Order: sequence, then structure tokens, then C-alpha cells
Amino acid sequence: MSKTFCVLPWLHAATLPDGTVQLCCVASSGSGINVNSQKLTDYWQSAYVKDVRLHMLAGQDVPACRNCYAEEATGCQSQRLVENRVWRERLGAAAIQELVEQTRPDGSLNAPLQYVDLRLGNTCNLQCVMCQPRESSRWLPAAQSLVSLCRNEGLKVQLASAAAIEPSRFDWSRTGAFWDDLRSFLPGVKEIILAGGEPFLVKEQFEFVKACCELGEADHIRLRYHTNATVFPEQMVPYWRQFDRVHFLVSVDGVGDVANYVRYPSNWCEIDDHIHRFDSIGGNTFTSFLFTAHALNVFHLPDVYDWADESGFRTRKWFAHLQDYVSVGLVHNPPYQHIAVLPAAYKRIVSERLEACLNGRLANQASDKVRALIAVVDETDRSEHLPALLEYITLLDTTRGTSLGRTFPALASHLHDAQERTRPPIECTLSDS
Repeated sequence: MSKTFCVLPWLHAATLPDGTVQLCCVASSGSGINVNSQKLTDYWQSAYVKDVRLHMLAGQDVPACRNCYAEEATGCQSQRLVENRVWRERLGAAAIQELVEQTRPDGSLNAPLQYVDLRLGNTCNLQCVMCQPRESSRWLPAAQSLVSLCRNEGLKVQLASAAAIEPSRFDWSRTGAFWDDLRSFLPGVKEIILAGGEPFLVKEQFEFVKACCELGEADHIRLRYHTNATVFPEQMVPYWRQFDRVHFLVSVDGVGDVANYVRYPSNWCEIDDHIHRFDSIGGNTFTSFLFTAHALNVFHLPDVYDWADESGFRTRKWFAHLQDYVSVGLVHNPPYQHIAVLPAAYKRIVSERLEACLNGRLANQASDKVRALIAVVDETDRSEHLPALLEYITLLDTTRGTSLGRTFPALASHLHDAQERTRPPIECTLSDS
């Protein structure tokens, strides 16, 4: 295969919460197809995806894949590399080669869509610090309020852009037409991701899951939920048992007070209880975790490793390596939340803590993903976005009644020092009050 090959254009379609269809969840641009007015079928036969296949077969870069290329340049395991490995193990190299050989000269493909990633609108009950209204309906009024309070021009433009959404564009998963189109793909589908927003707040997907069972299609489909674990839908357990496999990928961006701050206004004790309930379903289900690393929480990744390793979860033993049980993703946007924004002195503290984790909790385990994270912290400088981060934190703490100083005292101290060196001075409430 070529150096830019990714299996996903031969298998997969992904939607954004606003209905945009794109190559995958980390693609940097969409296809021009939107399920508010079009169908997944339109994407699968589009000139866009045909062109992508031809570029990849020729070894040419695909502009929408630049996030993967950037991560690979730093040594990170990009989405492209992970998906290539996972589907090669699942289908076999020969089956993937057969798909490639079925690609016609114009890039079209006589093969079914096998893997669908659905971000089911933006209905959500949280305002996570790294999210925006496109990902969470609860963020829209907050973003509009922050725009009026913001004085940093760059941040103000970003917040205003984030708040300038048309809410009706996020309701496509509420329509029967979309689910009817998806049902037409069921005989060939092997995996469906249901995400959000928070998927367990979208009632229509429950009916779709039930329909998969009633149509006799569930036993060849793997479901994967991306959930914040604020909801545990007990009534779905009998249906989940009929699928080939059900994976609950739970977003855990810290434990205790860190979790409550980052995934505001969540209740960590309630979430921890729900995770144990998901884990205890047993049978064909399993649970793992996603830690989204950004400037505020990267220091606390070892705390999540400790919690996941010590909580007695049934499916922990399914993963030989802790870094695979707790996957790590990087925030690329907004740019002021990237881990490379941090002050140099705090970066050294973060690197030292992650190195200690490598020599402690992760000793004698695969650790390439954590080492790649350290490389990003050590070798990348995006400090030009630090003023925006400082004001953003101030705005959050002022409007939410939270305190970065109480929750992240070491980080707050270093940000305060960085603020003192910033000219012109920025008012920022990073104390522990």
C-alpha cells in the first residue's frame, strides 16, 4: 500500500453533529455531502470520496488527512495508522487488497459501506472545556454570553464563530428519513459508532438499535458508543445482548475534581457508578476509555491510568497494555487548548510526571503512545495562543463559579507567572480563591 493509504475510504463514512459527512472523525474538512438534505448513499458514490481513493492509491497527500500526517510526524499513532491496523487484523490483508483491486479507474467502488460513525447531533448535557456549540447544545447560550464578556480579540472571534450555528442543522438524527436510509446498509454493515453530543440523550437511536434486532441484523454488527456516562439506559441491555459486540468507549478526562472541572457540570461519583454498571453487563459487552489531552488536563493522565487499573473493571484484563485500555486523543482545535500552548516550565513538570508514569504504572508495558505525547509536549511550541487560554479560563471561572487555582494549583501558578510576563497585561483570576 502507498505511504498515504488509509482503509477508511474503502469502508467508512462519518458524520459530524451538523450532518456533514466526511472521511472520518478526525478529518479536517467535509465532503460537501450533508445528511440534512442528502443521504449516506450520496456520499458513498460521490466524486469526493472517489478522488480521495485515487489520491491515496497514487501515494499523494489528501488535504483532509493533515491531522493524521501531523501526528505521524511527531511519532504519534494517528487515526490512519490505528484504523489500518485494526481493519487489517479484523478483515485480513487479502480482503483489504481485494477492496483496493475493486476500485475502478474513476475511483468508484462496487462494495458496501461497512463501518459508520454517527455523531448524532449536538444534544448534550455537559459544557466540557474543550467543546463548543457544534458538539454540545448546552454550550450555545454559554458561548453567546462569553462573546459579550471577552476582550481578547482572537478568542472573541473564535467564540463568536463557534456560537454562530443554526440549531436546526443539528436535528437530522431526529428524522425517520435518515434512519430509513441507514437501514438499507444493514446487511453489509459490520460496525456502527453512535456518538454525539451524548448519544443516550437521542431517543431515535434506541429505536434504530431495536430495529436491528427485529430485522435479524444485530448478530453481525458491532456497536460502539462514545458516551460521557452521565446516563445509563437500563432498558437497552436486552437489545445490546443480541449484537456481535457492544463497546462502551467512555470519555474520562480526569478523575474527581479534575473530571468535574473539565466535563462541567458532571458529577464524578455518579459517572464512576455508571461506568461500573456498564462494565458489569458482561457477555458480549466491554468498556474502555478515552482521555482527551489538552492544556488543562495533560498533567493528570497518570491519575486516570491509576483509576482505570485499580477499579477492578471486568474488561481490564482484555487489554495487555494500559495505554490501549485508556486511549489518548489530542485536542487540535481550538488551538489555545493544545498541550503545546503551556509555559515551558510547566511543560517540564508535565514531561517529568509522564516519564515517572512510564517507569512506574506503565513499566514493562507498551508505551509508545505516551512517549509520543511527551514528544509533543517537549518539542512543539504554540505559546502564541497562551493569552487566549488565559482569558478563556478567566471567563469560565467567572461565569461558572469554578476555580482553576483550586483544581489545578500547579498549573494555575505557572499560568500566573506567564501572565505577568504578558504585555499588555491581561486581568486573569487564576488564584486559589
